[in-house]
Amino acid sequence: MKGWKAYANGETIDTKGTENGIILNNEEFSNEARITLEKGGYTPFGITCGIYGLMFHTAFANEHDEAIKKYTEMKEAVAEFINDHDAQISITLSQSRAVIEKLCRTIFGGCRQSRESI
Repeated sequence: MKGWKAYANGETIDTKGTENGIILNNEEFSNEARITLEKGGYTPFGITCGIYGLMFHTAFANEHDEAIKKYTEMKEAVAEFINDHDAQISITLSQSRAVIEKLCRTIFGGCRQSRESI
């Protein structure tokens, strides 16, 4: 998928991730977002993604095929969101929250915000 590249030149693969699993895939989109797929840890599979400075979300899967499907869908949604909103750099804080909440609701089924997010 265009715009995605291995995070840290792939050096994080086979290391422990934030969900305490082993990282299978770890990619970054245009220095604006990151997605990580882990196996094991707290759940059979964890998919963590974030748009830097805006939101962070973790999804879970019980089976490898389900995890790959969610990982792919999340990558597509994040890339689409960034591509659609890059031109809107000066949107207000309240507009940012509304856009992020809509993205989380429609694509991820909800979201939780980290302390660093808006």
